[in-house]
Amino acid sequence: MRLRTVAFAFTGLIAVLVAVSVLLTLLLLVVKLLTALLIPLVTLSVLLLALIGSYRVFIWSRRRSASDDADAASASEELTTDAHLERLREQYVAGELTESEYERKLERVLGTEPLESTDGTSNRSRSLSRRH
Repeated sequence: MRLRTVAFAFTGLIAVLVAVSVLLTLLLLVVKLLTALLIPLVTLSVLLLALIGSYRVFIWSRRRSASDDADAASASEELTTDAHLERLREQYVAGELTESEYERKLERVLGTEPLESTDGTSNRSRSLSRRH
């Protein structure tokens, strides 16, 4: 009788161990399935973030390059204007240009319109008279 009790207890222990083994196997199967699904998703997310970051750096560098080019062109234009102004001053001081020639060329270099025309009327009053 005692042998039966020990055999019964041993059988119960084996049944519990088998049940735990089955549960652990199922748990590992679920973990492997989640891992198989999550690893590609995480990899794609990282690649997508890297692609977006690379695109933003590319756009930033193009904007910066365009800005640098515009600054260089502006600086070059200013140097050219300054050089023209200096040359005009030298010609005027040397007597190569009359006052009216100097003013006309100065306005052309600076890109300004003269207030008085050669006939003594202002450009503004002429443009107003054309409208009416």
